[in-house]
Amino acid sequence: MIRYLDFNDSYLAKGETCHPSDNLAAIPAAGEHIGATGRDLKERIRRVDVQALLGKVSVQSGASFSERFPKEMPCRIKITLKDGRVLEQETKDYEGSFTRPMSWEMALQKSNEITTPYSSAGQRTAIADAVANLEQVRFAS
Repeated sequence: MIRYLDFNDSYLAKGETCHPSDNLAAIPAAGEHIGATGRDLKERIRRVDVQALLGKVSVQSGASFSERFPKEMPCRIKITLKDGRVLEQETKDYEGSFTRPMSWEMALQKSNEITTPYSSAGQRTAIADAVANLEQVRFAS
């Protein structure tokens, strides 16, 4: 749900790059992959020299990726480990993208998994209800 409502400032045109904040999703995704809890991630992130880490991140555009848009939302990630091993994965889209929308049930499950350590059941229900009925929510003018 990172930046969901503003949809990454609409960085979805051919030839445009992703929004820089899109890189933030990699941290909780990596934690989720290894089964770390939010508390584990918070502690690990505290120990990370963020500036040094960001200095090692490069985002590169590729004409072949732009040409495949909008039928696909292609992405390739390549990680070189300290020991020289290279982990690389490419995908044409992801669950939750407009090409493969996430079901409401799956989005709710994922949201609950992420927010449970930080919110009560009542808070999570209120947020889910507000999102489910966003068109009816009235705002003060």
